[in-house]
Amino acid sequence: MGPSLSGLTLRAADAAEPAVDGGPAWLAVDPRPLDWNGPAARPFVRFRDEDLARPVIDLLQAIARRQPDRIAVTATDGALTFAELWARLSGVAQAVAARTQPDDLVGLLLPASTAFPVAALACLAAGRPFVALDPHYPEQWLSDVQTEARPAMLLRPDEVRDLARAPVSDAWRPTPAGPDEPACVLFTSGSTGKPKGIVNSQRNLLQRVAQSVNAAHLNADDRFLTLASLCTIVGIRDLLTALLAGGSVRLVDPGRLDAREIVDLVRADGITVLFAFPALLRSVLEAGPGAAGETLRLVRVGGDTTLWSDIDLIRGWLPPGAAIQSIYAATEAPMMQWFAGDAARADDLRIPIGYPLPGNRLAIVDGRGRAVRPGEVGELIVASPYVAVGRWTGGRFVADPAGDGRTFRTGDLVRQRPDGLIERIGRQDRQVKIRGARVELDGVEALIRQHPGVRDVGVLVRVRRPGAAATLVACVHAQDSAPAGLLQDLRARMASAPPAMRPGRYHLVDEVPRLPSSKLDTRALAALDAARAPAAAAPRPNPAAGGDPIARTVAEVWRSVLGAPVRGPDDDFFEAGGDSSWPSPSCSSSNGRWASRCRSASSARPPASASSARRCARRAGRPRPRS
Repeated sequence: MGPSLSGLTLRAADAAEPAVDGGPAWLAVDPRPLDWNGPAARPFVRFRDEDLARPVIDLLQAIARRQPDRIAVTATDGALTFAELWARLSGVAQAVAARTQPDDLVGLLLPASTAFPVAALACLAAGRPFVALDPHYPEQWLSDVQTEARPAMLLRPDEVRDLARAPVSDAWRPTPAGPDEPACVLFTSGSTGKPKGIVNSQRNLLQRVAQSVNAAHLNADDRFLTLASLCTIVGIRDLLTALLAGGSVRLVDPGRLDAREIVDLVRADGITVLFAFPALLRSVLEAGPGAAGETLRLVRVGGDTTLWSDIDLIRGWLPPGAAIQSIYAATEAPMMQWFAGDAARADDLRIPIGYPLPGNRLAIVDGRGRAVRPGEVGELIVASPYVAVGRWTGGRFVADPAGDGRTFRTGDLVRQRPDGLIERIGRQDRQVKIRGARVELDGVEALIRQHPGVRDVGVLVRVRRPGAAATLVACVHAQDSAPAGLLQDLRARMASAPPAMRPGRYHLVDEVPRLPSSKLDTRALAALDAARAPAAAAPRPNPAAGGDPIARTVAEVWRSVLGAPVRGPDDDFFEAGGDSSWPSPSCSSSNGRWASRCRSASSARPPASASSARRCARRAGRPRPRS
């Protein structure tokens, strides 16, 4: 029995999209508290709504005075107490304020070390927005971001260390910017590779902190480990959350740790809260490094599709009583979260993305911006005062419309279930048309990932030459224990999926290329397929013009049924739009080459091949070819 396909979108290209008349109808506010199904009994200090308007640096200073000797930050270059953190950021803030103007952007070209929180918090104390730059990112990316951001000052580790040791004037005081002024610029990678600078204010950042603290009951006893770069919204959010909860944060570069080192770090440092993108966490746990430490009480996942099989894998790794929190957000806006529970399981392979967060207005709309009917799929939009305040482009800040009307179109296709949970079906930019049907690439990946021999997978659509039909390509990262015939197994398993969801080509890869944000690197995937796929055949004489009646029959069936020309005997049946669901010997073959079908038909029973070609055409509902 094949995998369940419930919830995976596949619809005719010309199907009408039903909609409710009028504009967006905002979803009802969910009545559940943020800690629903989570650690509701754990004591903590609630992050208050009025604190959203206070400067980050004022909140941090209050904590540093209350617990000066508690460890705040640990990294490979050492550890800082809250008192040491405050002293060092004060020295850097004094220098930043003296060397820059209030509207200047400060670049932080810093690794995951104690220098990063010192410099980032110093910028906030000086009233200067900062842009985070990970020195381990590709050089071209860093160059492009710096060209677009044009920071007035660029801080590197040595300079941060020197400035932090400089004496601080008795007259120096923090001069933070207003709560809705630019505080942090994060350049998203996206799938195109073109940097896009998203500007968040302190209010935007503190809203994420408040929701994290209040949902997971975070307190000063928590030790955080985040397997995400500090130049992402996840990295910044978790850094501020750990410090403003009075806890401690362990900074690492996840790209430089293997699975064993990550698990050993969780145990050795007594980590209580861990965040990881699903693909990375899946890779860590499936490497088999043993159970998590007894201190780990919460695993937070987000940023990519999470499967129920991932939840089962994480639960088997965690100590009893630990929780799993799914977070759905973008650099532009926080949107929803929930604590995954088995009561919410349905037929979909993917877990829901959560319940809407308070403070936002969410709507699910069709292509014209009108609300879809309950239970139907549409694009998710969010309107909120916590949406990013604008863009940073060409070295300057460009504000979006201010106030509660700020709206962000996510590009995600979702639907709301009757129980209030929202399911993510895919993305508009990952919805493709295959032989007249729209297919969600996320859904295809979810099906393939169900195979126990698959560690990771990336699916893209390719058109190898003008006029050819689109085909799906799957790049598969196999488990070490995967069977030798993994790709054949995958083809067999995918036979239960609708024809348009079946990849025409599979590649085994050592690692699925991903961007630092955990999203698929589609350019790298396309280059990999171009290097491995057979070269497109040069035009040959039309086989239908030859004297072989079987060749003419099959070529005519090809054209009439698939609507694609036959260029030569090496043409690929699947790439032209065919699929293995057609049972005729002349329309179904493991190698997909029409010429091999012609040869086998000619050497066996030519008349039967011609009749089977007619049967194939009849099954497809197309005109019958003449032999």
